[in-house]
Amino acid sequence: RFAKGRLEPKLGELYTMVKDLDAAADVARQVKTPAPMLNQALSLMRMLTARGHGLDDICVLGRLYESKPL
Repeated sequence: RFAKGRLEPKLGELYTMVKDLDAAADVARQVKTPAPMLNQALSLMRMLTARGHGLDDICVLGRLYESKPL
């Protein structure tokens, strides 16, 4: 699904993943655990949400790496 860019049927909305990763990042900060990949994923997801993709399936992340614009 991810590689083919198939967004239907939805597995989960991007804004929900941002909420969940925000919670995980908060825990990592509280216990002073570095989480560079978590922070990178969260940054990419926030960027897509800001571009209006918050209600899209999480597989929309794959479109960041296509040559055509979102």
